[in-house]
Amino acid sequence: MAAGTSPGSTVVRRQLGRKLRRLREQSGKTHEDVAAAHIASPTTMWRIETGKVAVKPGIIWALAHLYEVDGEGTDALVALAAGTREEGWWEDYVGAMPDWVGLYAGLEAASTALYDYQPELIHGLLQTEDYARAVTRSNADLSDEVVEQRVAFRMERQRAVFNRSRPGRVTSVTTAGVLGLVVGSPDVMRAQLAHLVTLTQGGDVTVRVLSADDGLHPAMRGPFTIMDFDDPDDPSLVYVETLVGSRYLERPEHVAEFRRAFRLIQAQAVSLEEYIDEH
Repeated sequence: MAAGTSPGSTVVRRQLGRKLRRLREQSGKTHEDVAAAHIASPTTMWRIETGKVAVKPGIIWALAHLYEVDGEGTDALVALAAGTREEGWWEDYVGAMPDWVGLYAGLEAASTALYDYQPELIHGLLQTEDYARAVTRSNADLSDEVVEQRVAFRMERQRAVFNRSRPGRVTSVTTAGVLGLVVGSPDVMRAQLAHLVTLTQGGDVTVRVLSADDGLHPAMRGPFTIMDFDDPDDPSLVYVETLVGSRYLERPEHVAEFRRAFRLIQAQAVSLEEYIDEH
């Protein structure tokens, strides 16, 4: 079998490669073992595990069998493999914990700087547990158990970014409407605002607010997140989420356009402290 050669999504290739390398090492297999099983040569495996090439589903199924990966894990790997062959890869929301969460959370935790615009909600990394619970419960189809699982995972995401040796830097621009919207209860919102103030005092988080008195801005088409990474092999990317899926944009000209829009709204917005003083 051979790895595919289409450009695909760089970020998905690298994430899939890391997962496959970890599974191989956990199973005690070497590149030579993979070659002996007539799946791929050591050179091809190196290229796959370092995210250099797209990967065909046949290789994933064969490797999953060799590494004794269960059916659910294999399905997740095959879904990632599809993304290695497509630019601007879309992920579907399925299951109790959507498949997109694992990839996104891994990227979020690996990023050195995150720039986020949110016109409706406070970003997940900045939410209190009660705010996150209220937001998650807005989906009436979720059981109490699933709600708590998702809230716990959101708190884990926060620890993964802020509790590491070099905490990630988060710059968030939101709207006055977000801070004025009651999520859960007035008490929940008061605690959430106090939490934002505390976060901004630590130096790793910046929150700016677009005033309702100056509402027109270049990012009005919807929320987005820009992520930067230290590793030169991990390109900056833009994450866009919708009701039916999420998309990663990696083309330099697209990232540059979102970055330009973010700089403009960041300059137009006021600091959280200034917003609080005015209200």
